Amino acid sequence: MKTAIYDAYRINANKYTADELIANRAKFEDDVKVMLETTLDGEGFHVEQFTSQIDPPKSLSDKIDAKNEAVQEALKTENEIQAAKAKAQIDVAKAEGEAQAMKLRADAEAYYNKTIAASLSPMIIQEDWIEKWDGKLPTYSGGSNSIVPFMEIGGKW
Repeated sequence: MKTAIYDAYRINANKYTADELIANRAKFEDDVKVMLETTLDGEGFHVEQFTSQIDPPKSLSDKIDAKNEAVQEALKTENEIQAAKAKAQIDVAKAEGEAQAMKLRADAEAYYNKTIAASLSPMIIQEDWIEKWDGKLPTYSGGSNSIVPFMEIGGKW
């Protein structure tokens, strides 16, 4: 009977790592119980209650806890990286939208300026200047050697 119990524990324990064994203690105990029932029923023994009473040493528990914390920290870091990537994609999309809007405004302004420039001939500018002229000639008080600028009218001085 001792050999059957020892083998049931050994065979089933070899399926797990130390931290898996602690994490899956209920399944481990079920597997051991099934193996014991199969083996011992043939010998006339019936297994009614069973517990493995697996309590890992504190050093192993501490290592398992540290490993779990490291895994959780890694997952947290990965989530933060994914969130940062998503935010960066949003920022890029916004910047591209703003750049397109600025380009459209600049194109519209360039078209407007080109249209205005095309409509302004020298004759229109001169006509506008004449309409706004108050009839006074410009004066210059630069001393005895003054030069009075003349305006071209109709292509003659």
